[in-house]
Amino acid sequence: MEESPPPAGAAVDTFLGRHQVSGDAVLAVLLALPLGLVSFGLL
Repeated sequence: MEESPPPAGAAVDTFLGRHQVSGDAVLAVLLALPLGLVSFGLL
């Protein structure tokens, strides 16, 4: 029987993966909002 990975380790890996994706999304939004506001302001 193969040993399954510890739930804690899997949870940490999943959390880090989701946190990294959400962090990239937040940075993209924070960078896109000011650019969008400026572009609309110029129009």
